[in-house]
Amino acid sequence: MISLIDDRFAYGKAEHERYVRDGFHVFDHFLSDDGLAECRTGIDRMVEQRHPEIAPDAIIATHLVERWVWQLATQPKILDMIERQIGPNITFWSSHLIAKPPHTGRPVPWHQDGVEWTNVNGNFGASVWIAFDDVDEASGTMAVIPGGHARGELPRIRNQEDHDVFKWDMDPGELFPNLDEVKVYYNLKAGQAAIHDVMMPHESGPNASDQWRRAMVFRYIAPDGELGGSTYYDYRTNEPLPRAFFLVRGGDVNGLGLPRHPFDE
Repeated sequence: MISLIDDRFAYGKAEHERYVRDGFHVFDHFLSDDGLAECRTGIDRMVEQRHPEIAPDAIIATHLVERWVWQLATQPKILDMIERQIGPNITFWSSHLIAKPPHTGRPVPWHQDGVEWTNVNGNFGASVWIAFDDVDEASGTMAVIPGGHARGELPRIRNQEDHDVFKWDMDPGELFPNLDEVKVYYNLKAGQAAIHDVMMPHESGPNASDQWRRAMVFRYIAPDGELGGSTYYDYRTNEPLPRAFFLVRGGDVNGLGLPRHPFDE
């Protein structure tokens, strides 16, 4: 079996302190070369097989149907990182492939994930943002505001654009006045990754480049929080997929009967 994670990936005391202070951290090494190749093979197939009503940037809950996504999200080194952040009891609840084809893809307005989610709240681990292509500002990569997570929930205004996901924007007046100077873009090579706090303000633009911009986000939460339901859709058939919380490390502290695996063993 190949090793999906690069041997040089590390999340120790220094990396954790920077994440807590800045609200994000970028890893120079995350996927191994073989891991990146395997993930790209899976993504190529997924994009080709997706239902026409599922947008490439809205392929959600793939870990429920794709074993390779589940295997990547539950790698021991990733769970070790999340454990350092939230403790020994961990559930994995969300995967999101955000693929922007060349010269297309929707801009995503400034927002905070932890504010947008419904029925999920508690002790969140970092969101893990994995690049499967080289990404930069031209290709619509993500931008964050260092330290912005520490300001808590920021005021929002009604979104005037026709966006099917984000109905509210963060009030530009509440952002830093020198926003263009302080924001940081995820300029990553394929196989690199970054993490960000769920309260980190962030945005991304459309893909103006000649290449795909494919990234995947994993999300984790401790099992003693609010673990509410929602409905996603199978990227292949557009059929409903109920949200599920899988206990991937530690104990089911509230006795919810949390499953440990989405597949039959």
